[in-house]
Amino acid sequence: MKIHKNFNSFIVISILIFLSSCTSNSVTDLTLNKTSLNLLPNQIDSVTATISIEGDLSKLPTTWTSSNESVAKVSESDYTLLAKDNSGKTFLKTAVIKTVSAGNATISVKVGDKTVSCNITVEIQNIKPNLTQGALWYYGDAYNSGSNNFNIFLASSGVDLSTLSGNGELLMLELNTSIDAKDNIPTGTYEMMAELTQELIQPKTLFPAYIDPDTNDQYGSWFYGATANPIVQGNALITKTNDVYTIEYSLTDYYKGTITGKYEGTLSYVDKTKAAAVKRNVKGIYSNEKFKMKFVR
Repeated sequence: MKIHKNFNSFIVISILIFLSSCTSNSVTDLTLNKTSLNLLPNQIDSVTATISIEGDLSKLPTTWTSSNESVAKVSESDYTLLAKDNSGKTFLKTAVIKTVSAGNATISVKVGDKTVSCNITVEIQNIKPNLTQGALWYYGDAYNSGSNNFNIFLASSGVDLSTLSGNGELLMLELNTSIDAKDNIPTGTYEMMAELTQELIQPKTLFPAYIDPDTNDQYGSWFYGATANPIVQGNALITKTNDVYTIEYSLTDYYKGTITGKYEGTLSYVDKTKAAAVKRNVKGIYSNEKFKMKFVR
């Protein structure tokens, strides 16, 4: 009897092991939260897959791919367990998309035998704003560089320049002049600094875009419209007849787009020297894992 009992136990255990080894590992549903994205070059976004499975997710191969890595690249993150019940498991999987250049690409995720995709369109913006009003803010020698610092604000009609708010387009140019210029901008061409360093802050230069990491305030040269475009290259030609400025600008933003145009009109003057101490203490950085620029003192 004892031998017979042990033999039966062995049979039962063997059957259980066999059945467990035959457990199905399969994807019952796979979806993406986005099926299309319109992005700029050098932009970062993400897509999230919802994966419902039966069995063991680790037994199901998961692969993210880009059909054109010269346009957009994709990298995956970790799984997150959403729910678990008698019928299976549901997981979230997020992938980071980083665009490279203009064009089209398809980002796909394959889990087990199922595949879903998101179509990526990357376009370069070429902006020609209609700017009809302007302001000039004077900061004095804000960076202790031996040159005076100004901000020029050029805006469309829907923007309140006294508060820098409203609906419309706004171009902000931060520039440096000779130390004797206090209530006007000397004429000439102002070139964008290649890097943001103390040594390069000289008359006839423009600041590239940067952000104060402590306050998130934006300094340097920016264009605000449908998006906030950090400007990193270009120049502005400034001439003046009596009180009327002509400002011709040819700029390139971080997204490889251009911002070009000409402003003709007066600039309302604001003395901001009491606020200059804010700039003196700035150690700026603009960063979203795609672009970094530091103000080095």
